[in-house]
Amino acid sequence: MEGRTDPRLLKEAFDTFWRTSLQLQRYYRTLEARVKELTEELERSRRQREEMALLLEGVMESLTAGVVVVEGGKVVSLNGSAEEIIGLERGEVLGRDFSAVLPREWLDAEEAVRDFRAKRIRVISSPLRGRDGQVVVLEDVTELEKWRRQAMRVEGLSAMGEVAAQ
Repeated sequence: MEGRTDPRLLKEAFDTFWRTSLQLQRYYRTLEARVKELTEELERSRRQREEMALLLEGVMESLTAGVVVVEGGKVVSLNGSAEEIIGLERGEVLGRDFSAVLPREWLDAEEAVRDFRAKRIRVISSPLRGRDGQVVVLEDVTELEKWRRQAMRVEGLSAMGEVAAQ
């Protein structure tokens, strides 16, 4: 009976093939479901990151203080208030060395008031947490200092008036 195959062996082989095929189909469906689940999770995460980025951008642009973010010595971000205070637009600043845009010592100023382009600027610099960088906060205090000087002058004149009245 050479050349003939035992039908039982053939049936057994087909049964094994069929069971394995069904098992592979189940694995494939499970894998497909998991891929779909992970893809949806990834998309949710991407949307959340985008929403957080938009929120952060909105917060940054709402601040009246200027904020300049520096990484590796280069300006990587700044808000509209910083543009106004330093008199330069983002395109002129982003990617450039901080020291080419603003005085280098401002990176080391924990808090100081400096003269800059006919303005008095309060500078506060802090390390950027978890990164190699700095956050430099700028506030134009020119008007505030002018009002303080005027208030001191009025106070002095008032005191002199009181002395003269006595």
